[in-house]
Amino acid sequence: CELPRAEQAEVHPLNDEQAAALLATAIGTDVEHLLAVALFTGLRQSELLGLTWDAVDFDNGAISVNKQLVRAAFRTEGPFQSPKNGRARTITPAAAVFAALKRQRIRQAEQQLKAGPMWDNPHGLVFTTETGAPFNQRMADRGFRNALAAAGLSGFHFHSLRHTYAVNALRAGEDIKTVQASLGHASAAFTLDKVWPCNGPDAEGQRRPDGTLYQGRYETVKGKYKGKQAVETRLTLAITWVKRVLSHYCHK
Repeated sequence: CELPRAEQAEVHPLNDEQAAALLATAIGTDVEHLLAVALFTGLRQSELLGLTWDAVDFDNGAISVNKQLVRAAFRTEGPFQSPKNGRARTITPAAAVFAALKRQRIRQAEQQLKAGPMWDNPHGLVFTTETGAPFNQRMADRGFRNALAAAGLSGFHFHSLRHTYAVNALRAGEDIKTVQASLGHASAAFTLDKVWPCNGPDAEGQRRPDGTLYQGRYETVKGKYKGKQAVETRLTLAITWVKRVLSHYCHK
């Protein structure tokens, strides 16, 4: 007999205003920079929490996603394991991501000075507690929920940030293979299955990154422009979206 198909909880992306409100309420909290990096890279929570400084290349604007933090209860050999699907990848996110990481580095240095001999971050983790211990999944989820509530929002999960990134990357004109590679999905088909439902009829009437109304299913700038104009248009839309959402965040 055929087993019933398991129902998966639907994940909704945040619109621009919701994302901006979330980042604004996170300012000054333990998850301020974590949420910003999550929103503009689409990294999985475990990949963010397992990110180390040696994987961040500020000079070339690249981040190597080569490990994830394992929940304490499931660790067998150390705190890390390879990324999902067993494949490392390199991403080149927006400059705003590196600005957030630089502020996180300053914040961490201040915490280290305050902690003194109690500081313990042997792996060089980017996101840590005030004494250098790994910032774990429970802490990240709690911080996200607190920021969400402070922004007057509900119905979203930490994973919603990943979907928000993916949907906006596609709307900005990125092709599905590029988004798949950035997210670390096993196939483009999987990305389509997970992301396109968020980009369908229910999205009609929402705002595009350039401020105009989104008309409905599968609409991107791809196909409307060619050559250099297509590249410039896609880049402009992507930058516009980042700037709009970060308006409450980068000018604190």
